[in-house]
Amino acid sequence: MEEIGVKKSSSSRWGIFSCLFFVLILALIFGIQYYVRNINPCQVPVKYTIGNIDSRFKVSESDVLKMANEAAGRWDSGSGKNLLDYNSSATLKINLVYDQRQQELDQLSSEINKLNNQNLTLDEIKNKVESDLASYEQELNSYNSEVDYYNAHGGAPPDKYQELQNEKKRLESDRQAINQEISLLNNQIDLQSSNIADVKNKISESKNKIITQGEYNPQKKEIDIYTFGNLDELRLVLMHELGHALNLGHDASPTSIMYSLLREQNLQNPTLTSEDFNLLHQTCHL
Repeated sequence: MEEIGVKKSSSSRWGIFSCLFFVLILALIFGIQYYVRNINPCQVPVKYTIGNIDSRFKVSESDVLKMANEAAGRWDSGSGKNLLDYNSSATLKINLVYDQRQQELDQLSSEINKLNNQNLTLDEIKNKVESDLASYEQELNSYNSEVDYYNAHGGAPPDKYQELQNEKKRLESDRQAINQEISLLNNQIDLQSSNIADVKNKISESKNKIITQGEYNPQKKEIDIYTFGNLDELRLVLMHELGHALNLGHDASPTSIMYSLLREQNLQNPTLTSEDFNLLHQTCHL
């Protein structure tokens, strides 16, 4: 009996081809996901732009952009990688947010002006500045010790965390007040013939020991900066928050950019430390 061969239809061949194509698509998708998660988990370069700049900070958008570019450039040069890029249409926005914290600091100016109306002698003003500074440093040391304790024990409970946040704002207000007092005194005496320069140096050394007044919001893709003393401080805060935008957490070394406090970093010339670089390598596989 003659065997009858079965000839595959074109529709069957198309079905096999479709299955193979589907498998290839799945492999490509899983391959991309593996790359993003394991090869490039930080998805660099992260692109940023300038968002809302409240005019009450009295800095221009070009100043903020300059500091942001400098902050990004220090990450790039320190790592030898292209980690951050400015793009005017980027999703990640940098904002300067003026709220109650800055309002409270501004209100201090009127209070400091009272010193000028009390007819105090230069020595009395100088003694008041030094006394305020001593009290500030004592309270700051106590605050930092408490923060270090909770950091070493897995973080503070919610009520204590809020208490520390309030204490942080009060200390920052005190720092601003002392700076205003020193400014007033500098206008009335000759720094060449006084010891007030020593007091000013102490303030300069201690003024960057308050928790960073900035926040990175990964859901909104925004960096909000709330307070800073000058453009150098703004650059350092931006370096820290851009590090969070790179997916980095906090580091334990007080000198590193990613330490939780503005503490012992080089304010005038902030650069990545070995701890920052190791954190970047461990997190981003770079």
